[in-house]
Amino acid sequence: MKTLNSILLASIATSLWLSDAFTLHSRLLSRGEKRGGMSRLFQAGGTATPEVLKITSSSDPEIATAEEDHPTVKNVVAVSSCKGGVGKSTVSVNLAFALRDKGFKVGILDMDVHGPSLPTMVHPPDADPKRAIENTPEAAKEAGRPYFDADAQVWIPGEVGDVKLNSWGFVVNRASIVRGPLVVQLVRNLAMNTAWGDLDYLIVDMPPGTGDVQLTLAQEMNVTAAVVVTTPQKLAFTDVVKGIEMFDIVKVPSVAVVENMAYYSVPDEEKISSEAVRLAGLSDEDLASEAFRLEGAAAGGVSELRGEKREELLKACLRRSMGKAQNRRKQYLFGYGHGQRIREMWGIQNCVQLPLVDELAAQSDHGRPFVEAYGILEKEKKQRLGGEDGRRVMEGFNTLADMVTREVDQINRESEEERRPVVMVMEATNELAVGYKGEMAQVAPKDLRSKCRCALCVEEMTGRQKLDPNTISDDIRALRIGPVGNYAIFVEWSDGHKSIYPYKTFVPNYE
Repeated sequence: MKTLNSILLASIATSLWLSDAFTLHSRLLSRGEKRGGMSRLFQAGGTATPEVLKITSSSDPEIATAEEDHPTVKNVVAVSSCKGGVGKSTVSVNLAFALRDKGFKVGILDMDVHGPSLPTMVHPPDADPKRAIENTPEAAKEAGRPYFDADAQVWIPGEVGDVKLNSWGFVVNRASIVRGPLVVQLVRNLAMNTAWGDLDYLIVDMPPGTGDVQLTLAQEMNVTAAVVVTTPQKLAFTDVVKGIEMFDIVKVPSVAVVENMAYYSVPDEEKISSEAVRLAGLSDEDLASEAFRLEGAAAGGVSELRGEKREELLKACLRRSMGKAQNRRKQYLFGYGHGQRIREMWGIQNCVQLPLVDELAAQSDHGRPFVEAYGILEKEKKQRLGGEDGRRVMEGFNTLADMVTREVDQINRESEEERRPVVMVMEATNELAVGYKGEMAQVAPKDLRSKCRCALCVEEMTGRQKLDPNTISDDIRALRIGPVGNYAIFVEWSDGHKSIYPYKTFVPNYE
């Protein structure tokens, strides 16, 4: 009878479509020492492609522990989205580099087996393409990609800009056609057998959805907190709710929501027209001075600009004026978003909006995170990357990094009982008793029912209340209550309605 290891190995080999450039010899090595529980996936060999896959077992609870005393990862932050194409990987990478800029030791783990993006989004700018395909530790280090240490039986992560990296995309550079159960096995082994060393934050770029892979990673990697990425469309918001609910089931607090591609900034035609009229009325001398003021020191002195044609000066001034925030307006291409609704329904106050900026995608396509490129150009005092919208993107990622560190610090500092208020129903009066940090309060069920902010009770676009408080029965009571995430409770009412209330809406002095 085939062993479990040989079955897994055969399944992996038959599930991958392999070309001449990628050959997998399904040769089973010794099973290795059994330590029970978690399986581990290893690569060995010195050619340009993986030659042998070895599967053994390990029960180590820590992430990437080659030895019992191996340094551990302090905090694991999952970046998730239930819908693909919302920019989850972009947020993951730039959040990691923003945390690095704040002095933290950071790693990125790309867990999307079917569509890994980390090898494309992060790589050294001066990497030699010829050396990049060599499967040696030296070549891997130069290319910023991970390699397998056959002696220690762990993956050594790649490193770019002091941020450590690992992804299935570094292991297999072809399409991974793998059946569902094996995907769980692959991501589990990759996650648990990377020697990250001493990290403050490991950013995990989760695959989209709420299936076995997501649940397995959330449970077995001891995830500290989650960041949910979405876009303004209604469909994406629906998936945000599913993502928050999934993390709630596995007791992982969702600490922030990123609304990517929230708007697109375009020049305000009326303001630019007025500015053009003003500039056209200036003398040549004043126009040159205006161009120097707008362009800054990089444009040279006024004396150099005097030699320019008046038409060129006008164009330069208008170009800079169009980049100013006060001369631009926002176009909400995908709708106005759901940030306010997320705050009101789930109590998640940390919501970041990122504009649609072409430079954000362009930098990722060239293997350099936007945060990294922006910082380099800023130090060189060159023109700001992406203009005013680029500044907003950079500000958004820095704000997100601050939010994550603040929330994670609180999670680590306080127990779940300390963070959450105690809410119970008093049978004698049907009132809700609330206890928080030594203080007690009582909430009348009718008053709380009238505060429901769901789509049935409040008009989404205008915020107008559709629920008439006078229609609520004086005898209404809560049939069932329970926590939802870190910041809200769920209440099932006797009138058949179900509500979610952020603690902030009814708990006195809640922070």
